[in-house]
Amino acid sequence: MNLKVTIYLFIAGCVLVLLALLLKYYEIVENYTLVFVGITIESLSILLYAYQKIKKNG
Repeated sequence: MNLKVTIYLFIAGCVLVLLALLLKYYEIVENYTLVFVGITIESLSILLYAYQKIKKNG
């Protein structure tokens, strides 16, 4: 997986979190499951990005 993919994954996670919060604000969804999924995607992308940087430099 290259660095571009991790950046796109992070952006997708951010968009998912914003969408989930917007849906929750307008009471279209009743829980925060989409927010947790988005945060998980963001965290995974940050870990992958850091791993690739360490692997590349080390």
